[in-house]
Amino acid sequence: MTPRNDRPSTGSDRPSGWVLWWASLGLWTLLSLADAVDYFVSWKLQGAPRPFSRALAAAFPGWEAWALLAPAIFWFGRRVPLRWPAKPGPVLAHIAFSGVIGTLHTLVHVTFGWLLQLRPSSLGLMQYFEGTLLDWLPISILTYWTIIALEHGVEYYYRFREEQVRAADLGRRLTEARLEALTAQLHPHFLFNTLNAAVALVRTSDNVKAAKVLTQLGDILRHLLQTAPTQEVPLREELAFLRQYLEIEQTRFSHRLTVSIRVPEELLDAAVPNLILQPLVENAIRHGLASHDRAGLVELSAETANGMLQLRVEDDGPGLPAGWSLDRSVGVGLGNVRSRLGHLYNSPSGLELLNRASGGVAAIITIPLRTMPATRDARAGEAA
Repeated sequence: MTPRNDRPSTGSDRPSGWVLWWASLGLWTLLSLADAVDYFVSWKLQGAPRPFSRALAAAFPGWEAWALLAPAIFWFGRRVPLRWPAKPGPVLAHIAFSGVIGTLHTLVHVTFGWLLQLRPSSLGLMQYFEGTLLDWLPISILTYWTIIALEHGVEYYYRFREEQVRAADLGRRLTEARLEALTAQLHPHFLFNTLNAAVALVRTSDNVKAAKVLTQLGDILRHLLQTAPTQEVPLREELAFLRQYLEIEQTRFSHRLTVSIRVPEELLDAAVPNLILQPLVENAIRHGLASHDRAGLVELSAETANGMLQLRVEDDGPGLPAGWSLDRSVGVGLGNVRSRLGHLYNSPSGLELLNRASGGVAAIITIPLRTMPATRDARAGEAA
């Protein structure tokens, strides 16, 4: 399970035009060197060896010309894109433009061939141009279409990447919206349950306890309103809030409720979903203690195994009835926990409820083990 808090970049990661130009210049230079070697070897095999510098002079102009022509091809490819199914207009436009580019490229060959005296002495300028055009125009047109294919391939690749980024960003925003709705759902659920507890105390004429519960509830609501909304908090902050809630429950049940919290010091900075333990503790108290008149125990513990953090909330109540299923019997609190774990860690299997061998129920949350520093206020509150 991987936490999904990282935001994908919405900006394009396309290389700049200058980077592409220098990369293409390097490619044409490599092809020029390969062609120069071919010139040099051919002259030597023909019995008319010439210096390698002359071979370079013969090969470089034709290939390096593409470094100047390629930007025009890229520009035309973007202005007249080829789409599937192909339409006659853009295809014919590219055929015509490839002929223009091929002719310009042939002119470069003719000009430098004439200047470097590479043409046969028996040919005039027009004959040399016509011969060179017949030799090089098909290669130039093929090169043009290769460049167009590369330009469209690169364009489609980056469009695909950008669509992926947009889709991931939309998915992230949807997940965040769902998480915020689930977190907001906890507040009224918790508030109504606690107010019901205060009402129950008033009905039994235990006004002192009722007033204390309402005061403690006010402290909790102040904490919820003053704390910036976040999906994950250090475990120490989650425990600090939980202790405030347990004060209300212990006021309500007095000596009947015993709470045990066993969390190693080194796990207090572990990242956990915000307000994830309160519904489990509330569920343990309601089903393990409030359903009968005897005293009850609620235990909370944390441990690690195979890079995962395991949080356990256990009670010593009657346990789960036969045939009970988390999928069929889940209420608001447990359903909220399951949904948040599924959205945060991309797995719905982070919550388990099972009967303990000694009696009662164990609610187990398993999430990736990560650490995050607590705020100064949380540490001060814990120390107090």
